Amino acid sequence: MEMTEGDYFLGAVQNVLQNGSSATEADLLGAAACQALRHDAMDTATVCSAIERIWPDSRPTIERVEAALNVSRELGLVSRDEATDHWQLTANGLADIQQHDGWVRRLRERTAAEIRVRARQGLGIEPDANEAELWLDALFTALIPAIATSLSTHLGSARSLIEGKALPKILDPQPALDSLSTASPRLEIVEFLQSLVVSALDPLDPFGREMVTHIATGAVLHSYVAGSSGAQLSSMLGKPEDQRAIIDTPILLELIGPRKEQSDAESTISRAIKDGWDVIVAEHSIEEFNELIEREIPNLRNVYIEASKRNTRLDFYASLVDDQFHGMIILALQEGTYRSLEDVETEAKSLRRRLTALGVKVRAHGNEISPDRKEICLKALNEHLKQGVRQRSTRVVARDADTLTMAWRRRRREQSAHWPGAWVITTDRAMNPAYNSVSNDRVSITLTLAQWTTILSISAEPEELTGLASLAAGQFVDEAIWDLPARFPREFAIQLATSLSPEQGGSKLDVYHAQRLHELPEMLDEIAQNSTPASLAAEVMASRARRLNALNDSDRAYREEQIAAAYINTTDAQSRELNAQIELEKLAKEKQKLVDELERERRSSKEASDASRDQKIKFKRIIWSIFILLFTFASLVFSIIFGGALPIFISSVATVAVLASTIRWCKNLGESLSRIGWSMVVDFVGIASAVQSFFSST
Repeated sequence: MEMTEGDYFLGAVQNVLQNGSSATEADLLGAAACQALRHDAMDTATVCSAIERIWPDSRPTIERVEAALNVSRELGLVSRDEATDHWQLTANGLADIQQHDGWVRRLRERTAAEIRVRARQGLGIEPDANEAELWLDALFTALIPAIATSLSTHLGSARSLIEGKALPKILDPQPALDSLSTASPRLEIVEFLQSLVVSALDPLDPFGREMVTHIATGAVLHSYVAGSSGAQLSSMLGKPEDQRAIIDTPILLELIGPRKEQSDAESTISRAIKDGWDVIVAEHSIEEFNELIEREIPNLRNVYIEASKRNTRLDFYASLVDDQFHGMIILALQEGTYRSLEDVETEAKSLRRRLTALGVKVRAHGNEISPDRKEICLKALNEHLKQGVRQRSTRVVARDADTLTMAWRRRRREQSAHWPGAWVITTDRAMNPAYNSVSNDRVSITLTLAQWTTILSISAEPEELTGLASLAAGQFVDEAIWDLPARFPREFAIQLATSLSPEQGGSKLDVYHAQRLHELPEMLDEIAQNSTPASLAAEVMASRARRLNALNDSDRAYREEQIAAAYINTTDAQSRELNAQIELEKLAKEKQKLVDELERERRSSKEASDASRDQKIKFKRIIWSIFILLFTFASLVFSIIFGGALPIFISSVATVAVLASTIRWCKNLGESLSRIGWSMVVDFVGIASAVQSFFSST
């Protein structure tokens, strides 16, 4: 299947990531330019437009594209026709992009195969390979710009984060879902594709993870290198030394989560400490973490027991439950980070030691010196939380107020012209609105891990940017899940997961439909008051029945058309086969006729050749026979003149025998010389007798 602009984007990202050297804006734009030039030569303006389509939200200018193309020309990847002012790929450039085409095709094959499996499970149909490829193209078209735009808004650039211009919203999947609304005239297919978007953005669902992370890495990498370089920003803003990062409890949970999340969080923390950041974990966050482990491990153990009794798919439960810890630990257990919940408890107990080994300071908040500020933060948090449906205990809110106060105090004391002085590293959504309500500070008081990693890119060398981009992209996708469709309270979630399990006729697509029917948090009260897991599951399964019936009706009509077309095609094929058979028989007869004629010609030619050869042999034999007969007659005359009666008799017999033998030898080509030979022997005896008689008489 012909590659699309989405494939070109993935190929360009893979090109930059595999290059292994420094990543600059020229590298990114050059990689996209080579993809654009794979079929046709283009002028700089056309290449610029193509790059904008291939690399969403890249906003290239002709000047920057021209500079990138000149770098690619120095590398021998492109050349420029001075007569037409058009750029074109060199043989090396074509080989370079084709090297990455194989990776893109393998990614497509894996994802298309998974789409077919999910269509069979969720829709009850088996799309052919071409249809699955078309659906995959629709996913690319929806996901690439949606992720690129969200990353640009959420992560922005390091400068926009420091200056407070990045928005707190992580990922809005709605543009991607809207983009798919016209992907098919059949509503059931549209809903199926929309469910795949949600699955691809869900870290708890393996579908499309590689594809989404690659798209996100490309977008993050561009945000790192576009415009000012890290060296320029560092010179303008100053070094981030003594900036304080206060790690909140949700990030501590990631440090005992799935292996990759642990590694990513540790990498960001280590990088910050290396760059001179003051990284702190408050004692009250450690206490909150320990209490959560003590409380939730038994609850999670009960979930496993209930799931075993009810034959519940735990991955369905993890996608439905409104509990980050449960979803994260289930994923960690499923992927093999831990063998049991006891292993999770053991790892949690070692957290303080791990933090200290990383260089993180664990200490008390010290807010006793500013009780008024803590009271202001506590009041602001309570006011904000009243507006939502998710309530927190008084103790949890008090701890959040202490964390917020720590950061605020630091900012009041250490804020510089360009650096705010402190951030809380968290996924919490209440702290920043509460802080904004009591402070005129325009810089967000909170950062997610992905945003923090982006700020760290200021101090990175060019060759380190690809690694940081991959790190931030993975963190971004992990954080995005909590902006996706509705999640439910635990008991509700496990009952719903049971009702939607494959044993009950459900599928992953039905989990997505359950999330769409009730959007949390706005619908949480309605769910609690008006819905039960059974009623919601019944609603989902009824929707599934309608969906399958519609697909069956559509497929039935389609199959009837296919059968009719197949009958016509079969009849035509049979007719063509009969005509072909007649033609083959005719050709076979003509071939045999030609073979016979050739055989006759060959035989005639052989006979003529044999006759000519026989004539030559006979002529030679006649000549030899004449010489033999002359010799024989001479010996007879000699015997008559000089010999007696006996030599004359012997020579006469020999002469008659030689005459008969030579006549026979000349007439019959198969006759041998043996008769003539024996006759000549007798003739020699006669000559010998004549010679003896001659000498006896003298």
